[in-house]
Amino acid sequence: MSIDIEQEIVGAVAHVLKKPAHEIEPHVSFQQLGADELDMFELIIRFEDTFMLEITDEDATTLTCVNNVIEYVTRCRNNTNTAAL
Repeated sequence: MSIDIEQEIVGAVAHVLKKPAHEIEPHVSFQQLGADELDMFELIIRFEDTFMLEITDEDATTLTCVNNVIEYVTRCRNNTNTAAL
């Protein structure tokens, strides 16, 4: 797991949810942190822009906490790197 990825995700979550980054625990759900549907939409857009990804609606429903997003971004990057070989 890349610390840079985690920092980017935590930073986005902190910004959107207006919470200090140190309060964002990787295993705590975005809903538990106070995210509503609009916040989740904004987070998905930020993740797509930050990591240059296209997140499907189906995949977006699985991104419920920082850890899920880290795993998703890492998996997408690995798939991209493998496809380039």
